[in-house]
Amino acid sequence: MKNRLEALRKQRGINQEQLADALEVSRQTIGSLENGRYNPSILLAFKISRYFGLPIEEIFIYEEERCMKAKYWIISLLGLAAVVAGVILARMGAGIAPLPYVLLGVGCGAFGWGAGELLRQWAVRADPGLEKQLRIEQTDERNQLVANKAKARAYDASVYIYSALMLCFALMQVRLSAVLLLVGGYLLTTGIYVYFHIHYNKEM
Repeated sequence: MKNRLEALRKQRGINQEQLADALEVSRQTIGSLENGRYNPSILLAFKISRYFGLPIEEIFIYEEERCMKAKYWIISLLGLAAVVAGVILARMGAGIAPLPYVLLGVGCGAFGWGAGELLRQWAVRADPGLEKQLRIEQTDERNQLVANKAKARAYDASVYIYSALMLCFALMQVRLSAVLLLVGGYLLTTGIYVYFHIHYNKEM
């Protein structure tokens, strides 16, 4: 969604810090809004509208989002490549013992998800009504909020599950390679969280 926030701000002769102070948000939020990296909540949109004395639709310009299929093709191909690499390593018996199976697992998951999305889009293209309904279900704000909250809860739970499993494996004297693989999965999950937290904090 595009907006005229930067132009309106400059017309008023104020900087981002002053506008942020007036709206009671951070300067980073104003910068992200002006760069189009972040869409405001309804409450913030009304605050901005009231501050400039303009209707919301004169500040924010809605544009229909276009679905990009390239992402699903890339994910599918990367997943397939990981599967092939895992099979080759397993047959050769090369590398770290768990590595081929990790590649197989990750590759199958990525390929299945990407290919599934591509097949879904292909299957509904002949039925515009069904395609529209599925698009609504995917882009509906309430559905996205529910999904994001569920993912957040699942991540919180996974931290404790990983910790419990590592402790159980250690007490059961399971092979060191299995324990290290579990530790690696835990560290990878935590690392991904930290990376995206920093990334989105800078971007938004």
